[in-house]
Amino acid sequence: MTKTNKIGIVQGDPIPILLDSAAACQQALNAKECGKKVDLITVKTGSWDDVAKAREASLALIAQKVDVLWQNLDAADAGVFSAAVDKKVYAIGQYVDQSNLGPSAYIGSASASVVDLVYQSACGNASGGKIVAVGVKGGMGIIMSNLVPPETQQLLNSIVDKIKSGEIVVNKTR
Repeated sequence: MTKTNKIGIVQGDPIPILLDSAAACQQALNAKECGKKVDLITVKTGSWDDVAKAREASLALIAQKVDVLWQNLDAADAGVFSAAVDKKVYAIGQYVDQSNLGPSAYIGSASASVVDLVYQSACGNASGGKIVAVGVKGGMGIIMSNLVPPETQQLLNSIVDKIKSGEIVVNKTR
């Protein structure tokens, strides 16, 4: 979806899961399926809920020619979408369909369901502080808006299928 070949991630506090998230995003951008070299710029605001900080960080990324924004935030996500709408760039949501935050900018979300985690816990696989990965093989999904062209949706769905089958392996940082 990027025309400038630059995407940005706005994150809250630097916690381990955000390192995994950024690393997985970088791996995706380096993948041959991407079809082009795309730079990733990550900004940490130090806040999960400061909408103004998230908006400022997003505007700073847009000033660096970023035209697709993603966020690892909580309530501050509204700042990312606000900047994206105002500057006419794309934004990617997190966990649920976030199109209500900026329909003209929203291209999709990585969706999450706790169902798989509850199942893993019930089976004894997620206890005692054990880290259980959640991904498209279980617990995660992809939501795409109608701003994403059908051929791009087909490509993304085929990549998800390759991850599920093990043909593409997503590296973990820890």
